[in-house]
Amino acid sequence: GDATSYANAFPTPATGMGCPAAGCTGYELRRNLDFDTDGDGDVDGDDPGSYANFGTIGGVFNDATFRGNGHTITNLRISTTSGETGMFSQVGGGGTVRGVGLINPTVSGSSPAMAHGVGALVGKLFGSVIGCYVIGGTVSSSGINMRAGGLVGWNDHLSSNVTLVRTSYSTATTPGTSSAGACA
Repeated sequence: GDATSYANAFPTPATGMGCPAAGCTGYELRRNLDFDTDGDGDVDGDDPGSYANFGTIGGVFNDATFRGNGHTITNLRISTTSGETGMFSQVGGGGTVRGVGLINPTVSGSSPAMAHGVGALVGKLFGSVIGCYVIGGTVSSSGINMRAGGLVGWNDHLSSNVTLVRTSYSTATTPGTSSAGACA
């Protein structure tokens, strides 16, 4: 159910985190975010209140909606060495990400022994991405059977039969990737 999905997606939530509206089933972005907080063009330990490596919203984001409300996240940096990689590692069949833009993300993932997806927004998609975009940045992968895409790394429509990517786009580069934006 919803409570389990939220706990998996956000294991240490801040007080008041989530959708403030009654009947809301998920989370919303209420302002633009820029991880280059000191404005020097380099996302690193010198950026107060920022993360040089954001990590990924782990687990499966399912039975919930993340609403970006038209806001953007700039200079997101993610690097992992196993599993699905993206702002959301996996969006399940009941999950939806809508209305958020990523500007200049740098996302990289690798796996020594298994197939995984690497995307700026979603590593592996079983659910829906609607009205989202990625402008600039780089998404890269290395390892066995890695799938990479600027927006979604692996659109696993054969497993769930419900995946949907609508009114969304990416201009991110995917260097050295042989299966960019792969569908299973």
